[in-house]
Amino acid sequence: MAKTKITLEIATEIAERFKTCETRQDVYKDYPYNQSSILYALKRYGLWFNKYKTRPSSIVVAVLEHREMLENGSITAYELSKRIGCTPVYVSVLAKKYSIKLFFTKHRGKRKTVPDEVAQQIIDHLKEHGGTVNSSSRALGMGSQRVQQATRNYARRIGFEAKVYRVAHQRYGLWKILPGIPEPCYTSDYRVDALCTGCGKTFRVMLCNMRAGVSSGCHVCRKNQGNIPIMCRETQEIYRSIMSMTKDLEIKNYTSVRLTLDKEGIFEHEGFTYVYSK
Repeated sequence: MAKTKITLEIATEIAERFKTCETRQDVYKDYPYNQSSILYALKRYGLWFNKYKTRPSSIVVAVLEHREMLENGSITAYELSKRIGCTPVYVSVLAKKYSIKLFFTKHRGKRKTVPDEVAQQIIDHLKEHGGTVNSSSRALGMGSQRVQQATRNYARRIGFEAKVYRVAHQRYGLWKILPGIPEPCYTSDYRVDALCTGCGKTFRVMLCNMRAGVSSGCHVCRKNQGNIPIMCRETQEIYRSIMSMTKDLEIKNYTSVRLTLDKEGIFEHEGFTYVYSK
């Protein structure tokens, strides 16, 4: 079967449709020619029209229309980007391309600095509860990046090391992690100084063991922990041990009760709460 040649009339019709808002795929499917043949014919007849190169986009038009406002500071690149639906960086790129001198924020005056009292408040919270500068600032409702960076700068000025409190004050059973820099060991684990609240002694403990519930206290306290009395907060009733409580309450899974008390310090059952009685 002989190939059908694309005539000048057909090529002109296709070129006119390309100039409208129709997509190329919608135009291609209405003609019994492949895409390469259509494009070749348009170029051969001098009718090739690339709307993406010859016609400026609506964003470019919007930026050019706001040239004076961008130069005198009536509108910022960020505000214009939100209005026309693009990024501030793209507005800056177009401004440079079309020689638009942006009125930067620094010309309006320096930004307000974060008071040292705010940074000290975040550091005090970090010392008391542990964590990071980001988590402490968010807990106090001051989680902006500007406040966080100002707090880091203030901490460096006063010689405060925030990394010392990264995992501090976390509790796992009888363990309470003390402030200090974790010591890396093995592939992805750390040794930390932890206080056993059962006997008041400090030990060097593997962090992964505490988080997994494998270690919840020193050897002596864990050996005797089965005999620590359990108290019901609502009724003030005291049970001799965890095993005694689970038997009286007819709870079959003793291990889950013990792990819950070790990790959270409290166990809830049928509307009642049970804690260690010390």
